[in-house]
Amino acid sequence: MKNKTDKHDMVRRLSWYLYLNFRMTNMTYDRLDEEIGADDSGPPNHKQVLHPGTAEELTLHGYQLSPGKAFFYYVLSVILIGSPVLFSYWKPEWGVYWKRRKCPLSQADILIITDADGQLKVTPVNAEEVDANFDPQYAVTSHHESGVANGIQNGATDSTHLTRPVQRFMRYFVYQHIRYIWMPHKKSFSCLYGYDNNTSISSLLNDFRGFSVEEQMQRQQLYGRNVITVEVKSYINLLVTEILNPFYIFQIASIILWSFDNYVLYAACIFFVSCLSVAVSLFETRKQSQSVHDMVEASNTSDVIVLRMTSEKTTVEVQTSMADLVPGDIVVIPPNGCIMACDAVLISGNAIVNESMLTGESVPVTKTPVTASEEKEIYSAERHKRHTLFCGTEVIQTRYYGTAQVLAVVVRTGFSTAKGELVRSILYPRPLDFKFYKDAMKFIGFMFMVATIGMTYSVYIYIMHKETVIKTLVRTLDIVTIVVPPALPAAMTVGTYYAQNRLKKKGIFCISPPRINVSGKLKLVCFDKTGTLTEDGLEVWGVLEVEQGKLSAPVMDASSIGHTSHLVAGMATCHSLTYLHGNLTGDPLDVKMFEATKWAMEEPSDEDTQRFDNLIPTIVRPPATTYPPNPVPSTSHTILPQNSSQVLLHPSSLVIDSENLQSNSLSSILNEKSQPRAVPSSITIPPLLPTLPSSCPVPQNSSSSFTQPFCQSYHSLFGLPSYHPQAPPCPPSNTCAMSPHPTDTVCTLVESTASVLHLNTGDGEAPTQSEKKFTSSTQDARFVEQTLEEASLGNSNYDQVAPTIVRPCTKESYIDPPDITNVVETAMQVPYEIGIVRQFPFSSNSQRMSVMVRVLGRQFMDLYVKGAPEVVQSLCNPETLPDDLGSILTQYTVQGFRVIALAHRTLDTKLSWHAAQRIPRDQVEKDLTFVGLLILQNMLKQETTPVIHQLKAANIRSVMVTGDNILTAISVARDCGMVDVTDSVLMAKVTPPVTGQASTLTFEPVDTPDILVQYADRTDNGDIGLKLDDNRTRYHLAVTGKAWGLICQYFPDLVPRIVARGTVFARMSPDQKAQLVEELQAIDYIVGMCGDGANDCGALKAAHVGISLSEAEASVAAPFTSRTNNIECVPRIVCEGRCALTTNFSVFKYMALYSIIQFVSVLILYTAYSNLTDPQFLYIDLFILTVLAVFMGYTGATSKLVPEKPLGNLLGAVNLFSVGSQIVLVIVAQVAAYFYLLHQSWFVPNTPTPEGEQDNTKSWETAAIFYTSVFQYLTLCIVFSPGHPFRKPIYTNVWLTISLLSLTVISLLMLMSPWPWLMDFMQIKSDPDDPLIMFRITLLLIVCIHFVLSLSVEHFLASSRFLKKFFQWVTCKRVPKNKYKHVLQDMEEDCSWPPIGTVIHGTHEA
Repeated sequence: MKNKTDKHDMVRRLSWYLYLNFRMTNMTYDRLDEEIGADDSGPPNHKQVLHPGTAEELTLHGYQLSPGKAFFYYVLSVILIGSPVLFSYWKPEWGVYWKRRKCPLSQADILIITDADGQLKVTPVNAEEVDANFDPQYAVTSHHESGVANGIQNGATDSTHLTRPVQRFMRYFVYQHIRYIWMPHKKSFSCLYGYDNNTSISSLLNDFRGFSVEEQMQRQQLYGRNVITVEVKSYINLLVTEILNPFYIFQIASIILWSFDNYVLYAACIFFVSCLSVAVSLFETRKQSQSVHDMVEASNTSDVIVLRMTSEKTTVEVQTSMADLVPGDIVVIPPNGCIMACDAVLISGNAIVNESMLTGESVPVTKTPVTASEEKEIYSAERHKRHTLFCGTEVIQTRYYGTAQVLAVVVRTGFSTAKGELVRSILYPRPLDFKFYKDAMKFIGFMFMVATIGMTYSVYIYIMHKETVIKTLVRTLDIVTIVVPPALPAAMTVGTYYAQNRLKKKGIFCISPPRINVSGKLKLVCFDKTGTLTEDGLEVWGVLEVEQGKLSAPVMDASSIGHTSHLVAGMATCHSLTYLHGNLTGDPLDVKMFEATKWAMEEPSDEDTQRFDNLIPTIVRPPATTYPPNPVPSTSHTILPQNSSQVLLHPSSLVIDSENLQSNSLSSILNEKSQPRAVPSSITIPPLLPTLPSSCPVPQNSSSSFTQPFCQSYHSLFGLPSYHPQAPPCPPSNTCAMSPHPTDTVCTLVESTASVLHLNTGDGEAPTQSEKKFTSSTQDARFVEQTLEEASLGNSNYDQVAPTIVRPCTKESYIDPPDITNVVETAMQVPYEIGIVRQFPFSSNSQRMSVMVRVLGRQFMDLYVKGAPEVVQSLCNPETLPDDLGSILTQYTVQGFRVIALAHRTLDTKLSWHAAQRIPRDQVEKDLTFVGLLILQNMLKQETTPVIHQLKAANIRSVMVTGDNILTAISVARDCGMVDVTDSVLMAKVTPPVTGQASTLTFEPVDTPDILVQYADRTDNGDIGLKLDDNRTRYHLAVTGKAWGLICQYFPDLVPRIVARGTVFARMSPDQKAQLVEELQAIDYIVGMCGDGANDCGALKAAHVGISLSEAEASVAAPFTSRTNNIECVPRIVCEGRCALTTNFSVFKYMALYSIIQFVSVLILYTAYSNLTDPQFLYIDLFILTVLAVFMGYTGATSKLVPEKPLGNLLGAVNLFSVGSQIVLVIVAQVAAYFYLLHQSWFVPNTPTPEGEQDNTKSWETAAIFYTSVFQYLTLCIVFSPGHPFRKPIYTNVWLTISLLSLTVISLLMLMSPWPWLMDFMQIKSDPDDPLIMFRITLLLIVCIHFVLSLSVEHFLASSRFLKKFFQWVTCKRVPKNKYKHVLQDMEEDCSWPPIGTVIHGTHEA
């Protein structure tokens, strides 16, 4: 029985062993808790698509080494002298195909990646060993230390799998500096994101308290070091790379070939020139790499303070290198600012940031921390950019609370950051789908075909001449070096290079040179309005306040309105301004709005911040006359709460002496205390408010002594929670001196213009006991003593709520405090102050901003909102909207004014300070009361109208894309000339579908009374307007953002018509701007976009030619950056683009004709048993071709745009006719010269040389062909150097003109004055006894005839409209090739379009 049991047990063990053996034999990688199925084994799983359907789409194909294929590859490489290796270097994917086989991605060690543009990239898969605590979702296990490396099994045995310890690996690959990591549970690669993807705001606020050292090291292994580096290769590395370039490989082969053909001198000169070219190329490449490296390296070397978790679970501050930052780190932003080396989200404190590198916006922006009210939102760098500090931007200064630092959570590092994106866009520019480059490659292929024909003819000639095989082979291969010049690809970019330099001199920088060529084909330019077409600085024209249900007459001076007006209070508080280096900075609109109130704003100095380490609230107050010379007597009372310990010293310029107080004063109360508690002789009070400006002087005849209860009273009136900061030592001038006698207890502040504000550590509620009666004077006395003691001792606990304070300084600005009984009487008045509790920043999507404020002495908070009128209207109670709002609003917007609406709401008295910091925005921005309109005059820049007219004259369409009001935008469009005076404008009105009804679209003239009234309706935000008479005059469409979204959703078939006729697109969000650009591109427009970069980044990137108006030399916003803050840069770029495109075409055609000229010359001379000599080749290639090709691109662009556009199709009929006709003329001229020579009586034909001897190259055939061809090179340079309409005349190119004249003179001397020494030097046949003048004059005549015919054919035939129409007729081209022309043609033929007053029904689906 036992044996039977043992047998069964043995069978079970054997079965289990066989199962394990089967599993491990088919297993390369395994992960804990992962089921390995059939999906992991087999070639079908070797492919994966990342980011499908996007511009970042990547298709991965997995490969692993095949020993058999690799063996044959290396054997073949030895046989072919390394040719396969060289081809694998040029085309790495070929090497993968030749040495490897397809495999599942889980086993791949090499990937072939195909991007969205079809480009291939080969990248290895890396495997790094990780420890046991590494994130399990990225950990892959291997059962052998070397058995599986990079996904390759290395012959591990069964016992190896069972006995060796489990090791964990992380598999990843890097593509364009972005890491993609293997996800075992998904069995696929995935882009490695930081905390910018699928991370909630709640997580950013609550889940990050600092990593331990071990956690930081693990994350650094996962994400890599936080560095953005541009490799600067050594000169040796660059030399090898340069030499292995196909251009120089071709040069080396050509030099060897020429040496075999006894052209040693020519080969040596070409070798020397090539070496010089390599040296220059190495220097320029190294210089550019070093420049980019230096630009990005600065942020990699600094240090930063981070929070680290200790083993005792406490947080400590640690200084570390920025290169060691990882996503999730908590960084401390220093008070004096820094250059950000990562993307981080603020979780506490504010920061003022210069983002010109990122957006092109030179105005500093204020970054605020994320709040609990946003905790349910998913973090997005775009949507929450007002909370995000982007890498590469400069933090100028910070605002912080108490002893707390400004903290931020790192969300992205390295090349994943905003700065990394900029650097990657420079290093890896997206290829342009521009036909010129494709046609150039096709033309080179065509030249190879021509070379093949020439090679065939050469073989025939040398066989007929019975030449040796080696000579035949050498001369045949020489045809390839002639027909396909190696400098041809470089010639395609010479115009672009010179255009880029000219643009740089004009303050226009380009980080993507191929875009210059594209700009030459621009057909449409989109413009932002504010700051682009119009001035940055808005001027306040006036304000209109709501009075008795109607808007008042415009008030030009807003400061003349009482400061208690909600309209003025909204203008004074609803902004995000700050002082920077003594200048008020922020949004230009906010600056003008605030300055219109004539209030002053104060902020703490750096000295105050460093000295007290507390937030000193910003103070904003109207410019004053002065403080009252003497305080107005009052029986107002201060409040002495029983449960608070607050101290507030206020600059009320009051003298409060204990001896002069009434019986119920503090002095009387203290006298009743028989044994007062001992108090320190002096108390240091840290002033939290800065000194007042000189514009608000304090009376000189007043002392600055206050009773402690008054200080307490002031704080209570403001409704602030109490606060006990730790009080650092202060100078004697800021001390409260205590009298040695209790009855004389006073607090004296020498600096009478300082204010101190202490907040408590409670739950943030305003003191609820401040209005209760005091039960005994003894209790009050103890409270005062306790208050002073706690102020002296200090407290480390504090609440992080500290308001910005808005305060008038005029006499009228003083009000009586609330009438609360049983308090101490004071001879004072309470200043009218508004504390800003919380700010909801402006965003382009919401089109509004708001602030929560509290007025001193009130027990409730207020909300002020400003923004687009239609948005603010939608948030207001309908009963509060003025009856004449619609007509007034339209009256100003149609005149081009920018109109801002303001509204107010009184918030619930139960809303506490803490609740205010957490309440969602949408819960307070509702049920508003409309308070008035702010009218701003947005003047056109003086350069705008001329530029628009210039573009219109050049048939380049202009479109306005703005976030402003649509009627204002239409007015600006008319003022600048986008819409002519006689043109009509239609506005579209779109309604979304409702139950049982489809969406509707109607077009109505913009200037009819109906539209003016409907625009006032807050529900009609989707209007477009246009006016069309019976004569079908030119019309334009104007579209709002809301209408655009509904049209795209419910009327997609009408989108092409809308964009083809749309001129004004208003209230467009940043995403909608980018969508509009893409729709324009979809109908074959070459689109340009010009904006200031702030809200136009998406559109600037999407456009073919994005132009950012910025002071930076390069920004991530656009390929072009102009330091000129107006749109004059647009025609300059277009002119340079057209010039570059024309130059590139000209140089390319010249290089092609150079090859044909030399090709024809050589074939004719091969027939005559001869060839050109060494000096003749050198004269042609070095002194003529090189000099002229270089200087041809120096010709500058014209400054005037013309309606004609340069050709963009290199293989178009016109270009082919131009090249073909010139080839015919070249052949005719050389053949004519050759046959003329043959018919000369004195001519003796050249004879073949005996075998083994060199050809007789010094012959009359060579002389005649050389003379003719030399002038042909000069002729075609002139022919292919066009001037008008895209370039300046050729004589303005001084260097080219000098070169042409010099070469012409030298060539004429060789032809007409055959000096013996010159003929011997050039190895040209001549007769010293007979100069053969008539023969030479005839050759000159042939050259002149060729010059006249070439110039005439090119300028009068090839460039004529007749020829273009002729080719269109021959090719039966009856319809335009561009889609937008089809759309326009369809609309012209459709008599029912546009359907004015007719309702168009869309789809029902929402």
